[in-house]
Amino acid sequence: MVKKQNILVLGGAFIAFVTGSGFASGQEILQFFTAFGLFGSLGAGAVALITILWVTTTVTTDGRRLNPESTGSIYCFYCGNILGTLFEWVIPLLMFLFLTVMLSGAGATFHEYYGISEGVGRGIVAILTLGTVLLGLSRMVKIIGPIGIGIVLIAVVISLIHLFNNLEGLVGVDEVIKQIRIEPAFSKSWWVSGLLYGSFNVVTALPFLGGLGRQASSNREALWAGAFGSVSYIAAGILMNLALLSSISQVYNKQIPFLPVANSIFNTVGIVFSIMLLIGIYTTAAPMLWSICNLISGEEQRQNNGITALLLIILAYIGGCLPFGVLVGAIYPITGLVGFLLFICMFYSKYLKRQSS
Repeated sequence: MVKKQNILVLGGAFIAFVTGSGFASGQEILQFFTAFGLFGSLGAGAVALITILWVTTTVTTDGRRLNPESTGSIYCFYCGNILGTLFEWVIPLLMFLFLTVMLSGAGATFHEYYGISEGVGRGIVAILTLGTVLLGLSRMVKIIGPIGIGIVLIAVVISLIHLFNNLEGLVGVDEVIKQIRIEPAFSKSWWVSGLLYGSFNVVTALPFLGGLGRQASSNREALWAGAFGSVSYIAAGILMNLALLSSISQVYNKQIPFLPVANSIFNTVGIVFSIMLLIGIYTTAAPMLWSICNLISGEEQRQNNGITALLLIILAYIGGCLPFGVLVGAIYPITGLVGFLLFICMFYSKYLKRQSS
C-alpha cells in the first residue's frame, strides 16, 4: 500500500539533500541553466530532469528491493566489484569536501546577513548537523523531509511573483546574455551542462537514496518518492532560472544571484531568503554527514558512527575556514565528472549489460 505522506517525506528528504547553498543561492542555476539563454536553459533543465528522475527512481526502488546491508554497496551493484569499491573510497572523500563547502557557506551567510563571525556561524550549523545525524536515519528523514518541501515551495513562490512582475524581461533575453557573456559551468553546450548537472547532483546522493528506498513500505512507494523529489526539485530550479532570466542584467554578476530576485518583491522577503539559504545548507549537511558515516562505519554501528560523525564535523569545521568561492570552484567540477562516470556505469548495468547477456 502506498502512503502519500511517506512519499512526501521521503521525496522531501531527497530535495533537502540536494538543495544546498549552490541551489538556494541561485549560483548553480545561473551557471548550469541561465547562461544558455531562454530555450537553451529550458533544454538543459529537461536533460537534467530526465537524468535525475531516472537515477532517483532507479536507486530508491533498488534500495527497497535489494535491502543491502550497507548502502555503500549500491556502488558495487551498479559498477562491479573493482570500480564499485573504488567509488566506495572516492565518494566519502567527495562527500566530506561537500560538507566542508556547506559549513564554509554557512559561515559566509551568517556573516553577510547577520554580522555574526564566520566561525560562530559554522559552529551553529555544525552542531545542528551533528545532533541530527546522531538521531539516526529514520528520525533525520522525518525532520528534513518537510523542510525540503518548504524550501522548494518558498523558491517557487518567490520565482512566480518575480516572474509575473517582470515577464517583459524575457523578451530578447538571449541577445542580452550574448552581450554580458555569462560563463557557463563546465561546458558551452546546454545539453552537456544539463547532463552534468543531473549527474553532479546524484553522485553523492546514491547511498542516501538507497537508504530512503529502505524506508519505503513498498517498491511503488519508493518509486513515487524518487519521482516526486526529482521532479519537484528540477521544476523549482527551472522557475528560478526563468526568474533570473527576467532580470538577468541585475543578477548575472552576483555571488548570490537569487537574492535580488527575492528583494525585488519587498525587503522582508530577502530575510526569508537568507533563512531559506541557511536551512538549505543544514538539510544538505546532515544527510551528507550521515552518508559518510554509513559508508565508513556501517549503518548499524551506532557508537562508531557517533565518534566518526564527531571527528568529521570537527575536520569539516576547520576546512570551512577556506573561502566559500574557492572551495566551490575546486570541488564541483571534479564531482560532476565523477558523477558522469557513475551515470554511465548505471546505464550500462541496467540496460546494455542485460541486453548483451
